[in-house]
Amino acid sequence: MPNNNAKNFFYIIFVIFLRFFTFGCISQTEHSKTELVSTPTKEIKKSLRDQTLLCSLTENSPRPSWIDQLPQNNRQIFGMGVAPRQSPMSRQIQAAKILAMRDISQQINVHVKSVYQERINSNQAPEIQSQTELTAEALLQRVKIIDQWNDVSSCDIYMLAAVDIDNANIFNDTRLDYGQQTRTLKTIHSKSSGIIANIQSEGSCVIQGISPRQAQTIALQRARALAIDKASGIEIHTSKIVSDSMLVLDFIRSYSKGYIVREKVKWHPVRQYQKNSETPPVLEHHVSIVANVYIPQKKIDTIGLEALLDKFVYNKGERAILRIKTLKTCQVAIFNIQANDRIVMLFPNPLFPDKIIFSNQPFELKNLYPEPLSEEQSNYEALFICATLNNEIDFQGLFSVNENMEFSEFFRQYAAISDECTDILIPYQVVDSHNVR
Repeated sequence: MPNNNAKNFFYIIFVIFLRFFTFGCISQTEHSKTELVSTPTKEIKKSLRDQTLLCSLTENSPRPSWIDQLPQNNRQIFGMGVAPRQSPMSRQIQAAKILAMRDISQQINVHVKSVYQERINSNQAPEIQSQTELTAEALLQRVKIIDQWNDVSSCDIYMLAAVDIDNANIFNDTRLDYGQQTRTLKTIHSKSSGIIANIQSEGSCVIQGISPRQAQTIALQRARALAIDKASGIEIHTSKIVSDSMLVLDFIRSYSKGYIVREKVKWHPVRQYQKNSETPPVLEHHVSIVANVYIPQKKIDTIGLEALLDKFVYNKGERAILRIKTLKTCQVAIFNIQANDRIVMLFPNPLFPDKIIFSNQPFELKNLYPEPLSEEQSNYEALFICATLNNEIDFQGLFSVNENMEFSEFFRQYAAISDECTDILIPYQVVDSHNVR
């Protein structure tokens, strides 16, 4: 019996040891398998992630010199457009063409004005204005895209536009009747207007002499202004210190050059800004946006819209008077771009339901009493006045009176009718003299 007990004891010890050894081997094996599988899985995921960031553009030619410096000669005018990554690619190509057209149109305007100033006396100013516009439009009709280059590293598309010029015949080809001029403009508009998508820009503003809420608004305004200018083929550079009120008003004025119809806003953490070691640091708001910008058609104002405020700066509760005059009978709508980044329609309204303004009969809107935001000493706002000859446009159907609309939502709706409208943007300042810090 003792011998059997001893045998059983050693048998039990042997089984326990065997199971322990086997479990350890299995665990090590499974652990090794896990390591062998997990590493390739991570690499595959990283590879897939990298592939999503790859650019679908291809390019076999070296970077052309015209990207860094446009060609210059006496026989041609050149313009360049660059469009960031967009999907589908056809939209990006179209955006680059539009930007090239916008750029060359500016060059054409400068060239034509210089030619007319050399050949026409100053006492013919009205004729100069008319002829320069017609000449510029005629040259725009001749613009051609002559080259394209794809930057695979940044996924940007560059377009080079050119037009032949002939100073000797520049006057002879531009005496067009109004009907021919209108047909010409329709052709040009299809080339130089449209939505430029995925424009990236940033804005910042330090909290110095203004409230944090004002700094946020100004940072967003400058980001939008930069996006619009980029879509128009212009680059702007401004100071972080907004000490000049005209600088803020310039941001607002840019809203009339292009309409942000969609935007994605990302606010960054508040950071410090220090001009130099001799000045103390101040807090700074910083925002980045990705915007779709609609570039309106370049058109001649046949309505003759004029709009003017009686003052530039208003005290809280002070009445503002807006005066409007047109050369033709038309529909008019008036909107307020408010300091809280909202837009509201002021006219037509229940007190003034008639949206028609008759030719050469001045109209006054007197029930305007601008006020700064609560607890703010000063704010900047604007009136946006638009007029149209198209009786099918229903302003009250598109926009509701006293409804606060989001910035991009308003311009998304307005962009749908903007090519049929003439508009003017009038910025102004409103102050609370009793709320001085």
